[in-house]
Amino acid sequence: MNGRAALVIIDMQRQFTTSDAPFLVPGADALVGRIIAAADRARSNELPVIWVTQQVRPAVGPGRTSRRYGRPDIHQGSMAEFDERLNVDRDIVVVKHRQSGFFGTDLETVLRGLDIDTVILAGVTTNVCVLATAIDAGARDFGVVLASDLTASLPVRRGEEVIMEAEAVQGAAEAFVLHALGEVSETKDIRGLGG
Repeated sequence: MNGRAALVIIDMQRQFTTSDAPFLVPGADALVGRIIAAADRARSNELPVIWVTQQVRPAVGPGRTSRRYGRPDIHQGSMAEFDERLNVDRDIVVVKHRQSGFFGTDLETVLRGLDIDTVILAGVTTNVCVLATAIDAGARDFGVVLASDLTASLPVRRGEEVIMEAEAVQGAAEAFVLHALGEVSETKDIRGLGG
């Protein structure tokens, strides 16, 4: 990171983080706690905190990719709300309708308006929405830092069969970011978040 950074936190919604979540990520409670602490440190260090959330219009639907999950309702209603433990009201919220935080949103405008040149990415799931956002950030010439301890993945399934465990999925997503897009670091090693 050479310039001004923002912490961009993706899809910390009830569908991934609460005990009744249909897509509960491993270690969700601990992840929520780490994200709360990182957001507090970012604010203290004058780094903007931007929350990205996925919602869909009921009349339009979730799109082809989300239909694959067999839950057409996952991006609307109570499961689409932010986890109630998070304090998002004091920060910027961007609503997306597909996987990338940039697609069809004003995220780029917000970042450029804040004179941001690097995004520190956190949230879920690392291999889907976080990765899609990382790819689009790189394509827009933003620096990308994936906060490995502020992200989580789900296992990959074929029907009911798990074909790749969550830990391996997380590792693969991190490796892709490191290979093609930017840095992968723990929070303690990221300027503005460490400490």
